[in-house]
Amino acid sequence: MAIPANTPSPPDTVERRHLRAAGIIGIFPLAGVVIVLALGRFPYPDNNRPGHEYLDYVLPRHAAETQGIVWSAMVVTMLAFIALLAVAYMRRAGRITATAMSMIASMAVFAATSIVNLGMYMGLVITGHGYAGFGVSATDQTMVTFAWNTVNAVYAIGAVLAAMTWAAIAVANHRHAVLPPALGTRGAAVVSACNAATVGLLYVSTGPWSPGSVLWFGLQGLPTFGWTLIAAVFLLRTTRRA
Repeated sequence: MAIPANTPSPPDTVERRHLRAAGIIGIFPLAGVVIVLALGRFPYPDNNRPGHEYLDYVLPRHAAETQGIVWSAMVVTMLAFIALLAVAYMRRAGRITATAMSMIASMAVFAATSIVNLGMYMGLVITGHGYAGFGVSATDQTMVTFAWNTVNAVYAIGAVLAAMTWAAIAVANHRHAVLPPALGTRGAAVVSACNAATVGLLYVSTGPWSPGSVLWFGLQGLPTFGWTLIAAVFLLRTTRRA
């Protein structure tokens, strides 16, 4: 029987270890997102709401501090997952490739931006806990709203980097298949398109479609983290059979 073009070939021993590690790591990002959302009130406030709504969200039970720790870990696992996947594509190609390096570089910048952005979120939380009267005055509330909007806007702009990452995956998988074409090529292209599309929502200033808000994150986060989980499960099953 002829083997269809672009069908993933069985991994060798070293590649199998890389892909299995990627499979194990890739389970965690979506779980981290679920934990972060579960720790706070859902749905969380949209952009450009009165400042006290954000303080009411981030301050109770020190949940925001835990969110920050979990989100940081999630970002690191995403970077590790993409890096291991990129190594697998380079091993299939037999050389260092531009697509694999693009995967690593764009996700590394996305991860670094997310960590720095998280600092502003945590600064808001620490200030809220440190000053009993913080958020009472109109100036304080405006500052809180500005900080919330900035965190979401930076994350939204960072979606361009995620779009670049999954575009590179689609091209790499088309040339040297590690994942099935439906997942690694066409599926990755859809994830890239969803991330790119969210940037256009920067023109929406408030409501659930404003950057970083619930429906916006559904368009960006569900495809991105859902794809990662599906790819991770596939890699675990493939390396188990190898």
